[in-house]
Amino acid sequence: MILKEMQDIVAEFLWGSSSSDFVSPSICVSKFPFLTSDCLSTAATKCVGIAIISAAFLNKAPIFRNIFTNKSVVGLSTSAIYGEVIMYSNGALYGVLTKAPFTAYGETLCVASQTICLALLLWHYNKASTTSKASAVGFYVAYLLLSILVLPPQYYSLLIVCNWPALIISRGSQIRKNALDKHTGTQSVITHLMNLTGSLVRIATTMKEIGMDTALLCGYSLSVLLNAILVLQCIMYSSNTEKVLSGSKKKE
Repeated sequence: MILKEMQDIVAEFLWGSSSSDFVSPSICVSKFPFLTSDCLSTAATKCVGIAIISAAFLNKAPIFRNIFTNKSVVGLSTSAIYGEVIMYSNGALYGVLTKAPFTAYGETLCVASQTICLALLLWHYNKASTTSKASAVGFYVAYLLLSILVLPPQYYSLLIVCNWPALIISRGSQIRKNALDKHTGTQSVITHLMNLTGSLVRIATTMKEIGMDTALLCGYSLSVLLNAILVLQCIMYSSNTEKVLSGSKKKE
């Protein structure tokens, strides 16, 4: 009895949200273990989504480590962090409001939380004024309330469309700062690689789980390009970055 209940839960999770006429919990369970290609690809997509969400919990960990080791946020762009908070929050809100499968957007919720923590560390180390902090918090709360309580369902896609300028501002300002400073400070090539890989994989999983959602797919494609540039900058400026971080440690 317990095994049957567990089987039903797993089957519902893997195949319950599929819109395909050839995929459903009953169809796929009846074919187990010789699953059809449709059942197998849907299950694989779900598993990839879980893997991405699991990896997302560690997305900012290398940056946190660099900050705490060097006791500095050198190299991090404030506008880039603020842009990321909005960008990942938009992704999470869009998934929640459209009732998309959690495996299709869960990592954005994880990374949004971590990016908010990064913003708090920026305030701490840069000694941000009370006014600037209050303004940022007020704007974020107003944005959440408007998105959840005011935005009509037919305009939910605006959250993703608005991610394009947020992504360009966030990644673009960080790319510009890196180019001007000639180092990447406490940023982590591991985090940028995870973002790059995650965006590439999300293109495939979005097409499988949600379909040809133009807004989402264009956003992920743009993210691939900008994250690739950040990875290249981390490699190009690695020598200068080591010198800057070494100098930061000596000051301590």
